[in-house]
Amino acid sequence: MRNGKFREISDPDEPLQFELFVRCWLVSKVFSPTNITAVQMRITRANHSVVESERVPEDLQNWRLGKLAEEEDSRGIRRIKTANEEMPPLDLVEPLLAGVARDGWLHYNVQNISLSDLKAASIDLSVTDQTGAVHHSTMSGPRVIPGRVWPFAQAPFIHENHAPKNPELV
Repeated sequence: MRNGKFREISDPDEPLQFELFVRCWLVSKVFSPTNITAVQMRITRANHSVVESERVPEDLQNWRLGKLAEEEDSRGIRRIKTANEEMPPLDLVEPLLAGVARDGWLHYNVQNISLSDLKAASIDLSVTDQTGAVHHSTMSGPRVIPGRVWPFAQAPFIHENHAPKNPELV
């Protein structure tokens, strides 16, 4: 993004703003319920400088994971179309139970990083539990993204009394 608008990246070294979406799976090995008290993401460039990121909570209803889906109609004709999947947020309120996996998405806004820096950066996600223990997960190097995340807006509801009328159908 540049100035709040999406655009094609023409220079991979130009600093931009990125919306970064992280899908997380959490499993507790502790037998008592475990509360999550904090989640932080840290991006470290190859030159070891840290890039600031800001978590954007409670807005995943405005985004969809878009994937291509192949479909065959009744005549045997195959078509490729896009499918939009919701991205449920990671529940950070309910305690984790031993051995019960929890998954969901987190959304971060990352400022002033280039695409080439982002591809080479390490990304560290830290989860802090109620005992103060910090659990890390780190990714580094280029990442393969299984789909594309697109902005999503609900279609406005139009009451039938206010719907536009087609004069040819009246």
